[in-house]
Amino acid sequence: MRNFALLFALMAGVAAADTWEVGRFGVSIDLPESHEGRSLVWRADPPPANADGQRFRVDGTSVSVAAYGGYAMTDDFAGTAEEARVFAEQDGSSVTYRANGPDWAVLSGRRTDGTVYYHRMEIAQSCEGKDFVANVMIERGAEDRWFDTLTGQIAKSLTGCGD
Repeated sequence: MRNFALLFALMAGVAAADTWEVGRFGVSIDLPESHEGRSLVWRADPPPANADGQRFRVDGTSVSVAAYGGYAMTDDFAGTAEEARVFAEQDGSSVTYRANGPDWAVLSGRRTDGTVYYHRMEIAQSCEGKDFVANVMIERGAEDRWFDTLTGQIAKSLTGCGD
């Protein structure tokens, strides 16, 4: 079955990926195994003490992907997305792209050190059936621009336990 999934993924132009479920919220993401013939070796950082998620890094690159969950910072999702933008700018990051829908939002820009980031957040269901905000934060240095073509694939794979 895995071979069929790999063949389908290659025919569709999508890299085969391993699904990782992380943290107490049950957030999951798909991390591609390769890109244009380049094998991607993912390493997990130690999980945080609060078990909210996990950060993964690609060996030999500046690429990192963090998947995590959290409760909304405000009573409405639009307010939560706006708070994320404010926090990014307070840290000195630029926000060069913003988009949102009723239950999702994306921020993208540059950190003060030049790192490019892409942050997708969406309302999801925890394993206990409670709403929370699922997040994926993808970061890379200028030298790893090639990774941009995988950002959408990873971001679209973001789900919660009950999704």
